[in-house]
Amino acid sequence: DAKIDSKNLILDSGMKVLLVNNPKIPLVNIVLGVNIGSKDETSEINGWVHLFEHLILFSGTKNKTNDNILSEIREKGGYINAHTDREFMTFELSLPSSHTQFGLDIIKEKVFDFQIEEAILKREKKVVEYELKQILNDPSQIGSSIIFENIFINHPYRLPSYGSIEIVKNAKINELMKFYDKYFMLDNCSLIIIGDIDIIETEKKILELFNKISDTKTVEHKILYKTGLKKNIKIKKQMDIEQSHITLGFFAPNYNSKDFAALRMLTHIIGGGSNALLKVHLYRNKIFPIEFSMKYLSLKYGGVIIIDFSIEANMVKKAKNKVINFLKNMRKIKFTIKDYLPRNRRYASDLLIRGKNYFKYMSEEFKEKGLDTAVSLARYLLLDNGKRERVKKLHEVNSKDLRKVAKTYFSKKYIYIEINAMDKKND
Repeated sequence: DAKIDSKNLILDSGMKVLLVNNPKIPLVNIVLGVNIGSKDETSEINGWVHLFEHLILFSGTKNKTNDNILSEIREKGGYINAHTDREFMTFELSLPSSHTQFGLDIIKEKVFDFQIEEAILKREKKVVEYELKQILNDPSQIGSSIIFENIFINHPYRLPSYGSIEIVKNAKINELMKFYDKYFMLDNCSLIIIGDIDIIETEKKILELFNKISDTKTVEHKILYKTGLKKNIKIKKQMDIEQSHITLGFFAPNYNSKDFAALRMLTHIIGGGSNALLKVHLYRNKIFPIEFSMKYLSLKYGGVIIIDFSIEANMVKKAKNKVINFLKNMRKIKFTIKDYLPRNRRYASDLLIRGKNYFKYMSEEFKEKGLDTAVSLARYLLLDNGKRERVKKLHEVNSKDLRKVAKTYFSKKYIYIEINAMDKKND
């Protein structure tokens, strides 16, 4: 019989499943994605999803204590973790592939058979509170949150994925369980298994485990679409930091947009790696950013482009002007050698080819990281709208596409956040 390399399933409950056999590494990577994030919260319960990440990961189940579960995972050489953002939550487990069935048992039991005890809730509230205090002292996190608040007014994305300390402190078990019962349904989940697995046997195990769950509800996500900026917004704050910090944000297209690939390529060329175009431009103007980053965050109902860096206080004004003017002129940049006259091509740098080579390299490297690949695919199954065949792929992007998205997204309104060191003259 021909060897099966991968298989897609949709269970009767609606849960999407993808099995991938990769015999190169004797591991299995299991990721359960849940379509729940701060987008499903209101300002009155902002932080509950973050709290659930901790509770499910560190609580026991109806049949086992958490200590017993963690002990079993360690004995088998495994690793377990969870993550939450505005869009979705993942539970991740890596094990030697000989323990695939055990891993599936653990994921199912952890997520769908968990129970909250008052002592565990109290403990995890303190852990989340500690995390939030750290986040609220990070100027990058503060800048990013302000961008989302202003770009996604009247939209659930405005809420931070980490939540509110006071709301987390006041969460009660009965309220949390009502929220859990609403969203932790199989039709709201995706399951990815990648590794040295027997696909037929793994499929049998999945059907045996998840068909036992009596789950007939369908989860509805009610999302408003009022997004974008009507005017430039400039915000100044003070924090207990050493250098000044600049965060600049633009509204960007969603995960399923036809502009996704071109904008992803453009943000890498502008802001990715040591030779990032914007970073080089600042250096040439004797502006030296610290911890510079640029990212395009694509969500199901919209996205943002965020540029973030620290800088000495005396360079702030100059840096702001240089960055904004550079971005406005991006539509004029020659991204490939073909954009130049023949006589000038020998001196030109082909930025587009360099970008494509980077993504090609990263794609090959990514394939060797089974857990990262599984998380990415879990996200894809939850966010994809089924029409991505119309979306241009990264290797198909051309110079014209880059100039088009530069004009479309960097010519629009922006939000600028400047965070300076606190004035200590009166201390």
